[in-house]
Amino acid sequence: MRAILGSVLSIALLVMADQAYALRCGNKLVDRGDRKHRVLYACGEPSYIDAYDRPISGAYFLYTHVEIWTYNFGPTRFMYELIFEKGVLVRINQLGYGY
Repeated sequence: MRAILGSVLSIALLVMADQAYALRCGNKLVDRGDRKHRVLYACGEPSYIDAYDRPISGAYFLYTHVEIWTYNFGPTRFMYELIFEKGVLVRINQLGYGY
């Protein structure tokens, strides 16, 4: 029983490993629920921005605006991908080391 529980917990941790719950920019912290202007103030301009409109499931002709901001902090730190929906930070993904 312990082996099964340990395996399930290990798999759950691996699945969640790429998602960060907060991002530290200098002495400031950004978290899910923050607005774009707050992230800009804390972290500055991102290295790259991608934007698109995603259809809302189950609704015809309704879309939500999505922006993906990528921060590259250099080769000694991880890169981060911040996903905004309608101007609100909804997800932070930790990527590999920067360049």
